[in-house]
Amino acid sequence: MEAWEAFEKWENEAWFSLYKSCNGNEVVLNVIIPLIIMLSVYWSVGALFTLVDITGKPHFITKYKIPDPTVTKYPRITEPRFRVVATQVLFNQTVIAIPVIYFCYALRNYYGYDRGMKLPKPHIFVFNIIAQILAEEVFFYYSHR
Repeated sequence: MEAWEAFEKWENEAWFSLYKSCNGNEVVLNVIIPLIIMLSVYWSVGALFTLVDITGKPHFITKYKIPDPTVTKYPRITEPRFRVVATQVLFNQTVIAIPVIYFCYALRNYYGYDRGMKLPKPHIFVFNIIAQILAEEVFFYYSHR
C-alpha cells in the first residue's frame, strides 16, 4: 500500500502545481489542456504512421498497415490525398471537438462535479479510466455499424 500512497502524493502534488499554474481557471483545466493533450498525441502518432506510408520503412510495421495491401509502391499516399485527409482531421479537431469538449465541461458544471483540490484515490481513478474506455468502445462500435 505504500506504493499507492506515494503515487497518490505525487499525483496530488502534480495536480496542485498544474492548478496553481493555471490560476484555477476551470476552462483552461477542463477544455484547453485536454485539447492540447489530444492534439499532441494524435499528431505525434499520426506523423509516425504517415512517415511509414510515405517511406515504407520500417518494414516490420508496413505489414500491419490496413490501407490497400495490393499497393506495393511507396509513397502509398499522395500529396493531394494527404491534404484532403489532413484538412478533414483539422476540421474534426477544431469545429467538432472543441465545442464537444466545452459542452461536456458545461454539462459537468450543470450536473455538479467535485472541483476540490484533492484528486480521487488512484484505484478509483484507474477504475474510472477503464469504465470510460469501455463505454467509448461500445459507443464507437454502435455508431460505426
